[in-house]
Amino acid sequence: MTITAKDVTLRPYESSDIAAMTVLLNMPAVVEGTLQLPLRSLAERERKRQGFEPIVDLVAVVDGLVVGHGALQLAEQHRRRHTGTVMLVVRDDFHRQGIGERLLRALLEQADDWLGLRRVELLVHASNTGAIALYEKLGFTREGVLRDYVLTRGHYRDALIMARLNR
Repeated sequence: MTITAKDVTLRPYESSDIAAMTVLLNMPAVVEGTLQLPLRSLAERERKRQGFEPIVDLVAVVDGLVVGHGALQLAEQHRRRHTGTVMLVVRDDFHRQGIGERLLRALLEQADDWLGLRRVELLVHASNTGAIALYEKLGFTREGVLRDYVLTRGHYRDALIMARLNR
């Protein structure tokens, strides 16, 4: 299915989205590209969600289906309050259709225009070339490599720390 920007609706995450998010977060490419464990239950997702309180929490919806999620979390340390961390996932069957870009642009607009954040950072698996290209397109630069950062299917993989400064 090819979609256009007008086919995608961004809206705030609602507690009723938890079942759709469980499906999304259990998708193979999502599991591979995040720190999630595979095959997590709805009950486990509900428990994990209780402690997760981002300042901006959005879902992308196409024809009533949650196809992506983007969140911006503020740094907790007082001297890092100018910093936000982005988390972004898109359903496996909706990759490379502009959903991640729409979500990320919305998060960055809030970070820049409403929260006045100076720094937005993220972590991405070094093998996720599509995501890295998107992040670089929107002004993120590579700041470092975290070697053997994550264990995936029995192999250690590197991750990149990337950030975008709003000057």
